[in-house]
Formats: sequence, structure tokens, C-alpha cells
Amino acid sequence: MRNRKTLNGLETTVITGTYGALISICIKDNSVNKKNFLGFEILREDLTEKERYPLKGFKYFPQSAKKLAEGQLFDTDKHPVQSFYWEDFTVKPEHDYIYSVIPIYGKPLNLEYGKGCAVPISSEKAYGAKHSVFFNRGVAGSIAYARRFENRRPGQLPFVLPRRRLRIFGSRQIEGKTGCCRLRRRYRLPAFLLG
Repeated sequence: MRNRKTLNGLETTVITGTYGALISICIKDNSVNKKNFLGFEILREDLTEKERYPLKGFKYFPQSAKKLAEGQLFDTDKHPVQSFYWEDFTVKPEHDYIYSVIPIYGKPLNLEYGKGCAVPISSEKAYGAKHSVFFNRGVAGSIAYARRFENRRPGQLPFVLPRRRLRIFGSRQIEGKTGCCRLRRRYRLPAFLLG
């Protein structure tokens, strides 16, 4: 789903899928781009689960960051986004959200918040009535995996089943839905797919 809104000198576009949202920010006039402009807070309100919190990012102000640890994330309300696009890979399927982009001014220890632009949007369904398409989130997924599992290999995790060389390629019926999977890194396509 896509939605765009222009308010208070900001144009904010949000595009959601099933598990992710892309947020694009455009400054439309000089009411936002003024002296001591530091960046943006991106606030997410989950109307489905009744939660509201700022998104997190990697960049921080050394003056106001506490207890630094490798891979630590920082709330964008205290450490603003200094980019015109942002991604949220914590979206859940079939949820209603409001993303607010709020300009931040001042100095790292004395932040001032401007008037923002809020965009309501809904995420997509995880499964379609007849077909479903799934994509790999690439680098963002790799970073999230490394952060969550302390950059350990799958075989080093205590809950992973022992590695096996499975020779299965095809589709299965699971709860009435058809899904395809590839279970080996290297495989030869079956003869019937080669023509």
C-alpha cells in the first residue's frame, strides 16, 4: 500500500508491504530547513496493537548517547535520522499504522521538535487468496539476524536442528496453502524444468 501526505513543509511518502515499510521525506519549503536543523524523528503508531514509539537507527550523538555497545540502536527522537529515506523492517501483516516525520532542531543535549507530517497506512496480508509471493530482505535481514543472534552461524545456535543434506525441491501443502522451498545451496534443476 502507498500513501503520501504534505503538511508543515514536509512531503512524506510511505510504502508498505507485508513485513516492511519504506519512508521517503521531501522538504517542500524553507519552514523546515532552518538554522540548527539536525534531522528527523520518525514516530510509528501501531493502531492495531495500540503501541507508539520512535523508530531506531544506528547513528547517534556522542554527547547524549549512554552505554554504547556494538550494534546498539538509538531512538530517533533523541538521535534524529539524517537521511531523506528510512526503512522499518518490524512491520507486521494486516496492521494499521501512522508514521509521523518530525523535524528536530537545536543541539544534541537541547533538542527542539518542529511540526511534523503524519501518514496513515496499512500493511499487506501475509497470504493471498490464491497466490503469495515472498522476497528476501537482503542486507537489512542480514543485519537484523547478526544483531539478534550475536552474529553466530545457524549451526551454532542451540535451537537449530542438525544439518542434513536434503534432496527435496518442490512444493508442499501446509494448512491448505502451497509453498515452494529450496533446501540446498547448490542444486540442479529437475529435468522437467529445463525443457
